[in-house]
Amino acid sequence: MGRGIDCIVTWALAVVKIISVLIFALFLPWLCVYYSQDDLPADRGPILGIEEFTHTMLTSMVPHDAACTFRSALVIDAKTYITAGHAHISLLREKGACVTTLFILDDGVSYVQQKPLPGITIIPIKKDRYDTIAGCNSAEFDCIMIDVQETGFVPYDGEPLLAVLALASKGKKPVIVFDRPNMLGASIEGFGMWLGSRALIPFRHGMTIGELAQFCNRHILETPVTLHVVQMKHYQRLAQDADRSHWVSQYCMQGFIDIMHEVKPFEVRVSADNKYHSIMLPVQISRSKRMWRALSAQLKRVGVEGKMYEYSNEATGQAYLGLNVSVQDVNAFSLNGALLTTLRFFSGVGLTFTYSERLRDMIGMHAIQSYLAGTVTEKEALDALEHEAQLFFSKALGSFLYQPLPKIMAS
Repeated sequence: MGRGIDCIVTWALAVVKIISVLIFALFLPWLCVYYSQDDLPADRGPILGIEEFTHTMLTSMVPHDAACTFRSALVIDAKTYITAGHAHISLLREKGACVTTLFILDDGVSYVQQKPLPGITIIPIKKDRYDTIAGCNSAEFDCIMIDVQETGFVPYDGEPLLAVLALASKGKKPVIVFDRPNMLGASIEGFGMWLGSRALIPFRHGMTIGELAQFCNRHILETPVTLHVVQMKHYQRLAQDADRSHWVSQYCMQGFIDIMHEVKPFEVRVSADNKYHSIMLPVQISRSKRMWRALSAQLKRVGVEGKMYEYSNEATGQAYLGLNVSVQDVNAFSLNGALLTTLRFFSGVGLTFTYSERLRDMIGMHAIQSYLAGTVTEKEALDALEHEAQLFFSKALGSFLYQPLPKIMAS
């Protein structure tokens, strides 16, 4: 009797095991598909616009039988070109896009020499010479595609983007923008800059490159272009996305260093590999390491890490003392705070500044100068900057593509 019960139990367990294996085999593929679609893990990064681009999108712009002969100009930044340029061009060809012209932004000459592309006309565009794009012959291509990693600061994003859109407008060419994340997260702040003499944009604008293209097309171009933005997937404009990039400190410091370069007697230095950014003064002006350490402690409150830095210019013999500055957490970084902290600190020890014309023309700089001169309070100066940011935000509402929307960094 006992042996019979044991046999029944053994048989029942075997049946349960077989059924379990069958259920696992049948449902595992569906489980994988489920997680590969919309409900990806929270820490998964966004899928870039160029990865979401399809042949169907291309043929929706041009007749199907003409897609393979539709000549495309691809605008790409030098970093993206050297790391993924060939792969992206191959990807576009697989989708049916025929890339015949390549614009490489920001000193692309050296990259062209390293990795030439047979059969493609390469046009390197040097930094701060984006106006040369307007002189290019748009008859050489039928549309323009943009695959640019933006910095989050309008001088480096808006000026080349607007030049490309203006070229497309002049030649009546459609534009496709492959969207990418804003490396500086979702914050809007900083001095206001006139872009194309028609729109005021805060230095740190909080938009993706696709959103910025829509803003320029709506509010700056006299004759808007036919614009297609290929949106990213799983992008939620979370600042921590930028934190996972090893480029985040470089992008944050780029704007800070650029503005400090416009203030004399400060000097700035960027290492050849772009990993180190320094602000400094000649040792005749600032010999005290204790003073720089005190500034470092104050900058830490606005998200900037500062380490002692000494430099000697071999050509001139001039010695400098200062800080290597970096950002560890983009969520804590404040451009307004970093600038105001630095200028206020040195103004307090009696240093006299001179500002470049470019900096004096930025909206909000007058308020900062007035604060340093003691004619307005710090709150009034920061409120003036925040007011300009509010005006931009209201104007840009129709151009945003993702949730949550950018936020204005509170003063």
